[in-house]
Amino acid sequence: MKAEQAKLATAQKTLDDANTALAKANDKLNTKKQIVGNAQTMLKADNDKLGQLQTTLSDLQNAPEKLATAKQAVADAQAKLTTAQNELTTATNELNELKQAAITAQANVDEANQKLAIATKNQQKAQQALTQAKDKLAALQQKEALAKQVAEQQAKLAAQNKAKGNGYHVANNQVVDSQGNAVQDWAVKNGQMLDPNGAVIEQATPKTVNVAVNGTKGETASNAVVLKTGSRSAVQTQVANENAQLPQTGNADSVLALAFGSLLAMFGIDALRKREY
Repeated sequence: MKAEQAKLATAQKTLDDANTALAKANDKLNTKKQIVGNAQTMLKADNDKLGQLQTTLSDLQNAPEKLATAKQAVADAQAKLTTAQNELTTATNELNELKQAAITAQANVDEANQKLAIATKNQQKAQQALTQAKDKLAALQQKEALAKQVAEQQAKLAAQNKAKGNGYHVANNQVVDSQGNAVQDWAVKNGQMLDPNGAVIEQATPKTVNVAVNGTKGETASNAVVLKTGSRSAVQTQVANENAQLPQTGNADSVLALAFGSLLAMFGIDALRKREY
């Protein structure tokens, strides 16, 4: 009878221990679910920002076509200016000839003066058109430069996320991934990683976690680790930072700030055009 009671007590304790472990596991699961939910919210926000930046980039990519139109306008205005200058020279020559015969050719002098006035007016109009065309050309060149800057920032952001996601770091004066494999087209300069475009990229930082084995106290790893039964020593393993696969909000904000500056520049260009008319 006592033996049976002892077995029952042992079984009850085992059940209680199992229930306690189950409760702790549920708590950890709920915590992980909360972390995943927060990460998904941040991912959606970053994707929304990326969509806005892509729209702005699309607008800026149309700048070369407008630049070509502006260059043609400058060429046309230059041709008109040359024509007007030639007309002015001709009218001046005619005026000098008419002055020598002013007594007998007053009517011709008046006609020459009219031509001179018209030529001067045409020259002023041509000069004004040339100035406006140069202003438009400068504004479009600024747009093109902003489009290039946004593209470079997006490329650097993509390289940064790739480096963190794959554990890129410097080892033996070369860039390797988390498995120690050399990364093609990446370089090392002054101890810093350079992506294929020559931009300096921050190295990924792994974190070390101790995993408890066979009752030994230790920290619980965020990634699952399978151990053989009967092991008695603590196993040390490296796990990548859980946030490495998530978009970095700070970098996205930097690109967003650049896009905001681009929008301000475009508003300034629109205001300039309104003043021209």
